[in-house]
Amino acid sequence: MYTSPTSRAIIIIGRNQTNFTHELDNLHSLNPNGTYTFLETDISLIRTIDHLTPTILTHLNGTQIDLLTISQGYISSSGREPNPEEGPGIPRSSLHNYGRIPPGSEPPALHDLTRTGSLVSSPADKKGTIIEDDLDLERYYSIPASMAQFASMTTLSFDYLAREYPRKSFLHVFPGLTGTGLLGRSATGVLGLVMRWVVEPVLGGFCCYA
Repeated sequence: MYTSPTSRAIIIIGRNQTNFTHELDNLHSLNPNGTYTFLETDISLIRTIDHLTPTILTHLNGTQIDLLTISQGYISSSGREPNPEEGPGIPRSSLHNYGRIPPGSEPPALHDLTRTGSLVSSPADKKGTIIEDDLDLERYYSIPASMAQFASMTTLSFDYLAREYPRKSFLHVFPGLTGTGLLGRSATGVLGLVMRWVVEPVLGGFCCYA
């Protein structure tokens, strides 16, 4: 997609534009005719996602999206602890589902402007049985249960969107491990140190980095 001689307009959304500078340079090198816009914001917050949609629509300026990729997520090693930046009663784990398939009227606006479809990067191969009487895992939370529950819920959400938008394609895939430092930030204390200095370096040999 990036090496095509035709002009491409790509919008990248992430926390830190400085850390992404090298990748932006690579994109310009691969396709000098492309336009690459980095929107610096924390998409690990649901309230940020709600405010981000109008910004994306402004940058699109009426044009359509060829491919929409959504990959934000969060791993919690300490259960359904609330996120103080979101507000009381909103656990960090809610980002897994509602951050990718948010409720309300704004996400359909993005889907309406998507010409081809959406691609979600998440542990799609970790789908499992949904605990119907504990959808938010208030009683049965664990990391494996969280991965299975929200991966399955994302697939079901995509099934619904595919029926609502029959001319578009929705892919729920697992492209592989990505080294983002997420594991080290997901825990505190001794466990956080182990994640940061032992687990992440070991997994680093099998990851691509973002």
